[in-house]
Amino acid sequence: MSLRNLSIGTRISLGFGLVLLLLLAVGVVGYWGTGKIAKTSEA
Repeated sequence: MSLRNLSIGTRISLGFGLVLLLLLAVGVVGYWGTGKIAKTSEA
């Protein structure tokens, strides 16, 4: 099954889900980095 065989609604939903996953990953990495910076500034 290729992406072209899916309906437009399904393709949009998949794209939106992918964007949400990327947003979550960026948020987790940013939160982790902020915590790391806070720890090094305390020392």
